[in-house]
Amino acid sequence: MKRTYREIDIKILQILRNGNMSVNELSQKLKSNWSTINSHLEHLEKIGLVKKTLFRNRLTLYGLAED
Repeated sequence: MKRTYREIDIKILQILRNGNMSVNELSQKLKSNWSTINSHLEHLEKIGLVKKTLFRNRLTLYGLAED
């Protein structure tokens, strides 16, 4: 069964409650491809729910944005 865009966003936010993760880690947990998860993270970052917590070389970690 295909998940909706919103369902994926919600699942990403739920997972990030437990700590920061990379796009690859999230894609493995959600069993989705890197491109899809990256797109969702960009959207969530744009609306202020997610932020980059580490950006070094080829590694970017994402976490929940603070209130």
